[in-house]
Amino acid sequence: DFFGWYAQVGWFITGESRKFKKTSGSWSRTSPKANFWTGEGGRGAVEIAIRWDSTDLTDANIDGGEMDSLSVNVNWYWNPNTRMMFGYVWTDITGGPNVSGDANLNYVIIRWQIDF
Repeated sequence: DFFGWYAQVGWFITGESRKFKKTSGSWSRTSPKANFWTGEGGRGAVEIAIRWDSTDLTDANIDGGEMDSLSVNVNWYWNPNTRMMFGYVWTDITGGPNVSGDANLNYVIIRWQIDF
């Protein structure tokens, strides 16, 4: 058996919120109060999110190692279908078949997403 978990918190600094749909058990689409790039001067929605996660892939005869990550992200929702994501991730890897001792990774993520 393997074990993993994560905890995440986010805050829309522009005042929006994300609704939870109980019927499907999922989050609904984020709709900015004023869409960006419409000619009306809207700035979209901006969210700051922090996430901590941990994964343990070691059990019995399997040495898959352990990984802990901390990420800090800024998500910019242009409209309900488009967003840009900027993030920094720090990762610590211990054990596993390809790591002797501890390994640390630091990386920056930039992603543009269109959802329809």
